[in-house]
Amino acid sequence: MLALERMNEGEHHDAVSASFGMHRSWAYKLRAKAWRRGRGARALRSTQATGRPRKLTTAQEQQVLRWINDKNPMQYGFDFRLWTRDLVRELV
Repeated sequence: MLALERMNEGEHHDAVSASFGMHRSWAYKLRAKAWRRGRGARALRSTQATGRPRKLTTAQEQQVLRWINDKNPMQYGFDFRLWTRDLVRELV
């Protein structure tokens, strides 16, 4: 948002990119994104990422955290001492 504001005030794209430690093409892409969507700076705001829906409910997630917090996998009969995604998946 600050970079877009500075460019709108007349600062050159190259100077803005350099001050943020980015490649000069970054500023051009930033400005194009804001103009292309026709919403100005609002087009640059973060949006919630979409992704795979959760398989566990909040209560189930809390239960899993209680199972693994301050415990090691060997206490549950696994051969490895550190929790990995695969071990947690097996535990669930």
